[in-house]
This record gives sequence, structure tokens and C-alpha cells, in this order.
Amino acid sequence: MKFARNIFPTQPLEILLRTLNDLGFPFMDSQRAETQTVRNVDLERFMGTWFVQSHTPLLIDDHSSNQTETYALNASGAIDVTYHFQRFGREFTLEPEGKVINKKTNAHWSM
Repeated sequence: MKFARNIFPTQPLEILLRTLNDLGFPFMDSQRAETQTVRNVDLERFMGTWFVQSHTPLLIDDHSSNQTETYALNASGAIDVTYHFQRFGREFTLEPEGKVINKKTNAHWSM
């Protein structure tokens, strides 16, 4: 079996950079500002295309990559969702409808 590239670092600089990355650059933590969450989600501003950072896969999107979700408010106040991903070299698109559950914060949705 032939591999595309060696996954094990062989150069000292590569070893150093991978080690620092694994440690999370702890010496830089004091420079970071604390992240604050917003009280409510501005739905108009949230609409658009977003890359999926993390999710619990379903059978259809298990082992998938390049996931994006596009959100658009429709006339009824629901959210049209276009979920696009690749799996084993094939492209797939799902189009569920999202509903805002918590109208006060707009942060809890259901599909």
C-alpha cells in the first residue's frame, strides 16, 4: 500500500510546530480576551452560508466532509436550510426547514 505522504514528522521544525500546536500555545493564553455570548441571535444577520464546525452525524452524512449550511428566512417566519456536503467523493444536498423554538432569544431551533 502506498501513502500519499508521510504522516509522521521527520524534520525538527515540523516536530516543534506540531508539539506547540498540540499544547495549544499555552504561553499565549494571557493575551486572549474572554469570549462573551450575545443575549439573543439577530436572525437577519445570521442568515447566509456557514461552514459546519462540528455535528453529530446521521447515517446519510457519516464520514462526510466540506459541510455547509445556508439559512434563509421565508415568508412564514421559518428558516429554509440547505445542507450541502460531500461523502466518498459524491455531493449531497438536503433541504430541511428550521423553526425557531425560543422566540425570546432566537437561539433554540428545531428542524
